[in-house]
Amino acid sequence: MNLNKQIIGRNDARTRVTVVLPFTEEGLDAFDEFGDPVGGRNPVEVVLPRFDFLGRKEFKSMMDAIEVAQGTAEDGKTDQDKSYDVILATLRPYVSDTVHAVLEEQPMGVLEQISVQWNEASTIPLGELEGSSRSSKKATSRRSATT
Repeated sequence: MNLNKQIIGRNDARTRVTVVLPFTEEGLDAFDEFGDPVGGRNPVEVVLPRFDFLGRKEFKSMMDAIEVAQGTAEDGKTDQDKSYDVILATLRPYVSDTVHAVLEEQPMGVLEQISVQWNEASTIPLGELEGSSRSSKKATSRRSATT
C-alpha cells in the first residue's frame, strides 16, 4: 500500500474532458455523412472539467444556471426547451460566444451526445484516473482533418 500517492489536483489534465464537436467555429460541418473529416475544416474541441473537479463556486454557479434554465411552471417551457436550455447553460462558461451561438442552432441529439460524453467521462473512478498516464487524453473515434 503506497501511502505517498500524489493527490490529483484540478489543473491535472486527467480532470478534464475533451469533446470534439461536429462543426467548425463558423458553424460548418467538420465531418461528412460518413464521419470523415471535411478537408480544411477543423472541428471545435471543447475542454470541460470533470464534474467532481469543479470548484465549489463553479459548481454553485452551474447549479444556479441550471435552475434558471429550467424555468418555472408558469413560463410555458416544454420539457425539450428546458433540456436545451440546461445543456446550453452548463456549457456556457466553457465555450466562446461564437461556439455558443453555433451550439444554440444544433439539434437536441448533438447536445445530448455532448452531455452524455461529459457525464460519462466525469464518472470514471478516481482509481482509474490515478493509473492513467500523465499525458492529456483526447479520445476521438474520428480521424483528424489533417490526415
